[in-house]
Amino acid sequence: MSAHFTTPTDELLLLAETLGEVKTKTDKLEAEFATQARPLEAATNALSAALSGIKALQFHVLDNNLGQLSARVEEMRKAVDEQVGVIALELKKADETNAAKAGQEAEALRSEIAALQAQLGTLGAQFAAQLERVEFSAKEEAKKLQLIPGPAGAAGASLNPRGTFVDGETYNRLDVVSWLGSSYIAAVDGVTEKPSKNSNQWQVLASRGNGGGGGVPDINAILPSQSGNNGKLLTTNGSAASWSSTLTSELAISATTPSTTTSSGALVVSGGVGVAKTINVAEGITIGTSSIYGVNVKLNSQSGEEKTFLFQSVGVNRWGFGVEASLEFGSNSGSDFHLVSYSDAGIIIDVPIRLVRSAGGAFTLSRPAVFSSSTASTSIATGALKITGGLGVGGAVNAGTFYGLVDGVTAPATESGYARIYVDSADGDLKVKFGDGTVKTLATDT
Repeated sequence: MSAHFTTPTDELLLLAETLGEVKTKTDKLEAEFATQARPLEAATNALSAALSGIKALQFHVLDNNLGQLSARVEEMRKAVDEQVGVIALELKKADETNAAKAGQEAEALRSEIAALQAQLGTLGAQFAAQLERVEFSAKEEAKKLQLIPGPAGAAGASLNPRGTFVDGETYNRLDVVSWLGSSYIAAVDGVTEKPSKNSNQWQVLASRGNGGGGGVPDINAILPSQSGNNGKLLTTNGSAASWSSTLTSELAISATTPSTTTSSGALVVSGGVGVAKTINVAEGITIGTSSIYGVNVKLNSQSGEEKTFLFQSVGVNRWGFGVEASLEFGSNSGSDFHLVSYSDAGIIIDVPIRLVRSAGGAFTLSRPAVFSSSTASTSIATGALKITGGLGVGGAVNAGTFYGLVDGVTAPATESGYARIYVDSADGDLKVKFGDGTVKTLATDT
């Protein structure tokens, strides 16, 4: 359009020419809309037919077709919007130019411009509706894609329920077990350890909730395998439980049931008891029963080691008897028996009795022996003390309350009812003086 006008008539003619050009462009645009709409419809129909007729079409191909269609729709929308914008601007300029004009021709131009603007708006709305219909159809066809089964994939692995975990069993990958209210799945093959949340070989499938029942059916479900462990104790090292015949730490039994027989008490042991170290008993010990079986108490150690029963007061030795710490060199030597006394401080006072083990060995008394029996001696076979063999005496022998064997005296005084043996200092003979004063020589000094 020219920017300079000479007369109103020229302006009107030029405006009419411009409107004619606008009309031509509008008609052309309408024709282009129809031309562009048909391929979109055809593409949509073709896509629908493809979906209906070829069920095995791959997802990625359909995705690509839909993507291409969507891109084409967006491209056409931008192109049409641009053309509509240009025409609308021309119509606006024409309307503004003609607004100040008067007369029949100007009125006719205004009507023509309004009609063109309305036609342009209608075409734009129709094209927008057409694009929306194409996009809607594309989305509907995309939904149908979800109903088309894809090609069969490779066979997948499945879970293998194994029930409650059993100690000693071997579990492989994808084995599922229950343990202490939770479910676990084996992550690798060859699993033997108990399931836990900290295990690298098990993964938690379903964890036990807080406060729920979640318990195990019985105690056997949480114990280590009992196979081959009859009569053993359940022990722990602080991290895992196991069966054992040996306790590695203290065992305290708090029951106070007294023991009156071999089958009663806080602890009853049917078999023997082996103890490597000291046994402390607060009260009495009863050994043996009234049965026909004999009873033995054995103190066993190496040769040359003491084997002693000790008697204490408040933990301090008072008496002890047993076997001395004397080596055995053969011929029944060594390991002699003794009785030992201890001071208040627990220190040995002496050994009142010692008995040599070998045959004919000495029996030694290191303290006075007192026989309180009042049995009278009327022969060598009677009396409170009977000695079959000879008697060696290193000191005086007193018979009765006052008298005894006296060495080196002239003659003892006479005492009615008593006799005194003495060695006469005058001649060295062994004599006896009776209660009536008579004297007899028992042995002469030669």
